[in-house]
Amino acid sequence: MGKWDVYLTGRKNGEKACFCGHKFNAQKQGSTFAYVYHFKNNHPNEFLKLESGKGVQEEEAKEPAAKRRVQPKIFESFHEFGDNGKKTDEIHRAIMQFIATASLPFLTVENVGFKNLLSMTTPRLKIKGRTHFSRVELPKLYEEYENRLIVELSDVSDVSISFDNWSDSSGSHEYLGTLVHFVKNGELVFRVLGAIDVTEKNHTAAFLSEKLTDLFENFSLGSKIRAILRDGASNAKAAARELHEVHFDCFAHKINLASKEGTSLIPGLSTTLEKIRKICRKLNKSPNARRNWKEICVLTDVPVLLLKKHTEIRWNSIHDVFERAMKVKTQLGLLLLSCSDWPQLDDSDWEIAKSVVKVLTPLVEATKIIQGRSFCASAIIPMCRVMISDLEASDQFQTATTAVAKKLREELSKYEKIEYLNYATLLDPRFKNKYSDPDWKRKLTELLLQSIPNDDNDESKASDVEPSRSDPFTRFMEARGGVSPSKNIIDRRAMIIGEVERADNMGVASSAAKWRFHEL
Repeated sequence: MGKWDVYLTGRKNGEKACFCGHKFNAQKQGSTFAYVYHFKNNHPNEFLKLESGKGVQEEEAKEPAAKRRVQPKIFESFHEFGDNGKKTDEIHRAIMQFIATASLPFLTVENVGFKNLLSMTTPRLKIKGRTHFSRVELPKLYEEYENRLIVELSDVSDVSISFDNWSDSSGSHEYLGTLVHFVKNGELVFRVLGAIDVTEKNHTAAFLSEKLTDLFENFSLGSKIRAILRDGASNAKAAARELHEVHFDCFAHKINLASKEGTSLIPGLSTTLEKIRKICRKLNKSPNARRNWKEICVLTDVPVLLLKKHTEIRWNSIHDVFERAMKVKTQLGLLLLSCSDWPQLDDSDWEIAKSVVKVLTPLVEATKIIQGRSFCASAIIPMCRVMISDLEASDQFQTATTAVAKKLREELSKYEKIEYLNYATLLDPRFKNKYSDPDWKRKLTELLLQSIPNDDNDESKASDVEPSRSDPFTRFMEARGGVSPSKNIIDRRAMIIGEVERADNMGVASSAAKWRFHEL
């Protein structure tokens, strides 16, 4: 850009225009002399800036950073895609993130199609093999995110922990998954704290406690833990007991056990489940049967939905199996007409399926709410009470519903003994004292009263020093007959008791009569 172009704008016909509106003809006035003559006579200040070179510098300084592209040095251009180049490191990190978030094998980086993609997008990149990613990029990325989490948790004062064991079907891989829950910017969030390999030893309470303690120390969480959520296994209970005094069972797990307790009393359930399991297996193994099934679904104008297979360890599996079967009841009946050697479902089987779905649907809905990330411990006791009330009020399938309600009542009695859960329910504006024993309100009030420092009620410590009356404001107030503030200390005990009563009398955030699972 020439120095005159700072104040000139170009036009399509080749001529230029000054900021004052004067036009320079491309043929007659295109020389520098015409610019000098015009600026010297009409714009002397701008002319002096241009002659000294300041005008160009000032205008260039005003340009946004996006327009001022810095030309990379020759050395940087040739080496940014080298073995340790900047671009190489950035792309390798992005590839490692992609592999980790998509749960892909490391062999992906050696895939022909993946290499072809990189050759088209970044032809100068020489991607390294899977060994480099598994031994270098993965540990480096893990360390980066671990440090991020350490920094994030350093600003948190209160956390809760949840952990559970996981193993594959062969038992070759066993891990202890751990989550940390805390409040950030007014929102309840969670982070994966660690997936600990526990394959090396038996899962004793001491072993699990040792592994978890090391993990907590790594993130400096020892003094920040307020509660621990675990499963009902004896080793998990003992391990949690060594880690913190507040620990309790997973409520969703207890609901699943209660559903099994109730459905086990439905006559003929296992027989119907076995029939559907065999039909599902035959349908999956036979190409002809699958084609017939697809044709039936198309003819009846419904989506092609396959039957679900019952998995013993999966929550809500029985409900999902029968619910899917009920959705395709008509189509399944047409298929079984042409497959006489397959197990046949009669009216009694469909009655069982209908009964199971009816009994388990409220439990499944509750489980889904609990699995949602917004569910908190304060809702455990209220939800359990509401579920028991609904089950006991039901006049259908009373044998099953009574068994489920009995199991939930057993679990409720355990939860109601936990101080942490009762205080949480009382302090939740949705529930307050509507779902807790009145005695817990008294205990909460006593706990709040214990927070008052002892010197607050010691009137002997009040100062006897007379306030200064030398300032004009004090003399003015005395002349107007103003009353000096009382020295009596406000009874904070009365304030706390009154505040507790006032909070209870305000009512819950949503009417208890209208409250149901979805409002949790």
